Amino acid sequence: MRQKGFSLIEAMLAMVIGLIMSLAATSLAISYDAGRMSNIASNTANSNGTTAAETINTALEMAGAGLISNYGQICTHLYSTTATNTNSGIELDMIKLDVTTDPNSNHVIFAYGSGGSAASLLKVSVSLANPNDDIGVPLVGSVATGDDILLAYSSAGSGADCTLRRATAPNAVNGSAGMVNIGLSATAEYNQAIAGVPTYAADFYIVPEQVFNYQEWYSESAMLKFKNKITGKVSIVADGVVFLRAQYGVNSGLGLTWQDQLPSQLNSLKAIRTGIVVRSGNREKQANAANCTSTTNATINFDSWQNAANGSGSVDVSALTNTDSTVLIPDWRCYFYKTYTTVTPLRSLAWATAQ
Repeated sequence: MRQKGFSLIEAMLAMVIGLIMSLAATSLAISYDAGRMSNIASNTANSNGTTAAETINTALEMAGAGLISNYGQICTHLYSTTATNTNSGIELDMIKLDVTTDPNSNHVIFAYGSGGSAASLLKVSVSLANPNDDIGVPLVGSVATGDDILLAYSSAGSGADCTLRRATAPNAVNGSAGMVNIGLSATAEYNQAIAGVPTYAADFYIVPEQVFNYQEWYSESAMLKFKNKITGKVSIVADGVVFLRAQYGVNSGLGLTWQDQLPSQLNSLKAIRTGIVVRSGNREKQANAANCTSTTNATINFDSWQNAANGSGSVDVSALTNTDSTVLIPDWRCYFYKTYTTVTPLRSLAWATAQ
């Protein structure tokens, strides 16, 4: 007579079936997790790429083509940045692309003013012989207490130095509603009452900035960064950016062409295009002793860029290095890469209108 309960064979069969179901569930969970992580990595890369491209594009739009007059840059150096440095002579690049110095990233350098009172060039009809004298300007270019203003020569080649100053409270000129006086602060962080400050002949320019920004953008350690060229402070914009590429857009008379060199006639400079390479957020989890297969070609191309005659349109991600010369992405095959390109027109009213 058969005893109640499961036989040994039935119990073993149930265990085998349970084990198979457990393995299937585990495999499904692993597959789901891999897909989820892949989606997270892709979404992270998309978010980083979009943030990086949009941020640098917005800043370039603010900068425009630079502080130019008669088709040339008005000044090439900033007189001083602190009260204790009587003549720093820091190079002042209103728009500059450095595509040769750093093999791991192009550098995009530009200056611009930001804020509600930042305005276009204002011409002052009298000279500024004493750097601490007041300046009379039209009310339309009003400046608030504490705003940054840039003093510039009347035309390209008049002098090498612009002067960055900070304004004190403006006052009406002889009761006139159409003019205001801007006092130049002798106690602010920029260019206090120090010897040797440049003087400016009649018809010089002032540029109300509100907040003066002078920045250098680049990729370093798989991050998009920008450095404040005056203070030296570095800020991180987005993670996962392994390379930054940039070119000038120049009016050739037959249309827009792209090149690495700044055109001799700044008036022909119409746009800047930037391209970034973004790495996926997570590394591929390959099987034991197996090679990653996410990416098989280390050369990443920027879509629709010019050929090598006008500057390289690609980057070898396996050759990129860190600041200590170690390889940036030793396991580059284990990541996916995406490129983002933006084109920024440079005809900004605040900076690029030739006078």
